[in-house]
Amino acid sequence: MITNLEFDHFKGILRGKLSLEKFTLLVGRNNSGKSTVLETLFLFPAPARETVYGMAIDAIRKLHDTLHSTGYSFFLHNYIAKNAIVTYFIDGFVVRLCISSKDKIFSVEMEWEKERKQVAELKLGSTSIMRPRIPELEEKSKIKETILIAPSLIDRAWMYISNNWEKTTQQGVDRKVAEEISRLIGEEFVGMTLEPLLEGKLSLNFQDKLGKRFRLGDMGDGVQVLATAALLVKSIKPDLLLWDDIEAHMNPVMLSHTLKWLGDLVKKGTQVVISTHSLEVVRYASQLLGDERWFGIRLLSLKKGELKEKKLGKKEIEELEAAGVDVRVAEALL
Repeated sequence: MITNLEFDHFKGILRGKLSLEKFTLLVGRNNSGKSTVLETLFLFPAPARETVYGMAIDAIRKLHDTLHSTGYSFFLHNYIAKNAIVTYFIDGFVVRLCISSKDKIFSVEMEWEKERKQVAELKLGSTSIMRPRIPELEEKSKIKETILIAPSLIDRAWMYISNNWEKTTQQGVDRKVAEEISRLIGEEFVGMTLEPLLEGKLSLNFQDKLGKRFRLGDMGDGVQVLATAALLVKSIKPDLLLWDDIEAHMNPVMLSHTLKWLGDLVKKGTQVVISTHSLEVVRYASQLLGDERWFGIRLLSLKKGELKEKKLGKKEIEELEAAGVDVRVAEALL
């Protein structure tokens, strides 16, 4: 389990520290560092490893591409820092991720105990991968698979699911997900299919008991995100699950179901870190999970590059609500 993070000139964070629980909810206003924390965790345990979305560090790069502007400079604070360093504290040992730049070539290194290994050398149009996986870190940290769920990544997740559909169906994951979604939206889905439905083009579909098919892309956005997350998690069984903007397009019933499901994953050993802008998520999470020792809420603030955190317990959430204070902007607490 990753218990703490420390940042040094990494992306928008000049410096800062963050503590994590087995299940952590990150809350704060826009640009408070929530997504940066999730992206940082996604790079562990091996930034050059293959993931659902391709190479981990390249998947993060694609999230930040802007029109024709691309590259890796955004990892360096204000685009000009010489080095960006993240320190992971993991159950008794320390790992550092170091990204440095020289002549538009980016070197990615991992350092732990007495080891320091270059894992990748990055430049646009050419990537040299030295260590796609780091078995020593996987074994020591007990983190082999990390998944990041974000609305902007759904299309790429569907491609992964399509390419691994045989494994998904053999495990019965499609049926389990269809049944869960049915209970949430009042349908009678009995499974999922991967087949051409319209215009002879391949699509992911729900199937009801009468055999009718309904494309996943025609469901509401909340159903799309939750179904996709469930397909990935139940197939891959990650050790670390990250979810950005968990509230996106979810109604209260779906949100409560999702929080309970994530709590069950934690009980089975998965570490979970999620982020939100939503007061509703904070309330539901506090009510459903606030008494659990393994759950924690972190209020984040990022000012002049300094990341700060405040641990909020169930009692503090209730007191803030009673006082009419929006917890998302309660930065005076920091």
